[in-house]
Amino acid sequence: GSIYSPIAGGTGILTTGALDTGSITSGFGTINNGASTITTTGTVATGAITAGGNLTRGGTVILDGSITDTGDFTIDVAGNIFLNADGGDIRLVDASTQFGVLQNSSTDFVIQSSVSDKDIIFRGNDASSGIEAMRLDMSDAGTAIFNHDIKIADNNNIQLGSGADLFLSSDGTNGTIANLTSNGDIIFSG
Repeated sequence: GSIYSPIAGGTGILTTGALDTGSITSGFGTINNGASTITTTGTVATGAITAGGNLTRGGTVILDGSITDTGDFTIDVAGNIFLNADGGDIRLVDASTQFGVLQNSSTDFVIQSSVSDKDIIFRGNDASSGIEAMRLDMSDAGTAIFNHDIKIADNNNIQLGSGADLFLSSDGTNGTIANLTSNGDIIFSG
């Protein structure tokens, strides 16, 4: 390929072939390659990259900052998506306000609502109708409010009290209410 030097007073360099060696240094405003592809097997060190279309990558993308988009932003891969945060937190933010955190706390998986007294809501689709399946009410110390039944398999217990002193269970034939506290009563009131 060949490179033509800019004409005196001109502003561009025209190439009709490949730029096989050397480097492009500062002082350029815009590099317009039309519909052609810019290919490198090395590293591109740059400031901001502005793309009017799609960015396609074949290897690893290393960022030291953020990706900003003015519309919707889609991540679409043929395999799996891995979010690897060595700080242990994936923070969910809207207009600079953090509203939630997914956290690794000593390998316990923590889901946290960050805004004071705001709930965690589980929603789904039942026969083409949107439903709220469950709400954890953070203004009431995390009270769980279920929209419908709570089902527990046979031979398992609902345990009440900090010492699990009251048990409700079913073995598939009989239902049992048991107070496991020594000399404890079961009181029905109405």
